[in-house]
Amino acid sequence: MKPGSPGADAGLQPGAVILQVDGEPVATPASLKKKLADAKSAGKDAVLLRLQFGEVKQFRALTIGKK
Repeated sequence: MKPGSPGADAGLQPGAVILQVDGEPVATPASLKKKLADAKSAGKDAVLLRLQFGEVKQFRALTIGKK
């Protein structure tokens, strides 16, 4: 994760698996990219991610409205 990036600010770490964006399942990297782009174009400043780190699942907010 690049320091200062939205992902780093949200606490994402290498190896994290993104399971959902705002409650919608993420199946592929392309679907993740589309969901983030759709949220940004809809005017959202952030989305809620459901992540899995090994056996642990958790939620994190990801800021998307900047830049």
